[in-house]
Amino acid sequence: MYTHGACSNNSSTNHAQRGGYAFVWNESELGSHSAPLEKKGADGKVHPHTSNRAQLRAVIAALKFHVWWAEGWERIIITTDSEYVSKGATEGLRDWAGRDWHTSDGEQVANQDLWRVLSDILGSYAESGCEISFWIVPRKFNALAARLAATAAERTDGKIDYKNSFGELA
Repeated sequence: MYTHGACSNNSSTNHAQRGGYAFVWNESELGSHSAPLEKKGADGKVHPHTSNRAQLRAVIAALKFHVWWAEGWERIIITTDSEYVSKGATEGLRDWAGRDWHTSDGEQVANQDLWRVLSDILGSYAESGCEISFWIVPRKFNALAARLAATAAERTDGKIDYKNSFGELA
């Protein structure tokens, strides 16, 4: 699956930042989903929209969209152009959880609410016998998901609250 998160006005302090995320599981007309980033995170708190939050949210939505292992899937490859997500999921999660969600410098892990959700999801998949791999690709190979996420970031019809359930457009 291809995932991407985008944030309009990401480095601006003069304009409201708006995030969006998308994932693509096939190239058919119905083979993708995109949405604006919620105002509140998984912890119920309001979080500023950033590209990193949107990138994380895209992966969470892709893995929560469908109970893939129930249909016999044994491996899912998350294809992203986000080193933040790929390295965080494959190298950071264990370390952060082992340090009570602090970095090696003693700082709180950024976007901890979403990292905790992703950690739980990855655990559920592992318990169900479905491996999740992360591949980092250049943006040009992730163009459709990037375009859908950028369009979603411009939408104003987003939800306020984060929703965390399997089998829905989570």
